[in-house]
Amino acid sequence: MKIKFFLPLLMLIILASCVSGRINPKKIDKNAFPVGFSNLNSVLLLEQKSGMGSKPWNNRLNRYFTKYYNGKIEMASRQEILNNSKYKDETKYRYVLTDDVWSSGGTTTRTTTATGTSFEYNKAYRLDYRIYDLVEGKSYPTIGVSSNNFAKSMKRTAIVMNNQLHQ
Repeated sequence: MKIKFFLPLLMLIILASCVSGRINPKKIDKNAFPVGFSNLNSVLLLEQKSGMGSKPWNNRLNRYFTKYYNGKIEMASRQEILNNSKYKDETKYRYVLTDDVWSSGGTTTRTTTATGTSFEYNKAYRLDYRIYDLVEGKSYPTIGVSSNNFAKSMKRTAIVMNNQLHQ
């Protein structure tokens, strides 16, 4: 009887440890944040993805930053940020949060013979974020919250940036 209870509990604990969303403070790069980042009057621009499959990505990023980041945010595509005169206000829109995706050089191709459809996928993938300063034209190092699960990386980024905002 005890084994029937203990084994599922042990598996649950192991599974929970594998998918932990814990932030490791040692991995956070303090150089990833500009000196004036804690200006509460500025709006953080979140770079919006475009293309197929981007809607869930953008929605999740917006949801995590709305929930975990106390500063002002706006989502805009790279084209909007570069071309829209609204974003030329350097005191209001100075910083852009952009993703930093790493994937292994090797890809594997799988072909479905019945339909002839083929697709490629990366063998390894990691997502992190970095801040880009529009005034100085400078890209800062990645924050250090990388994960192969994009939702975890987004959530960690929002939490770490909120902590940095209030320092």
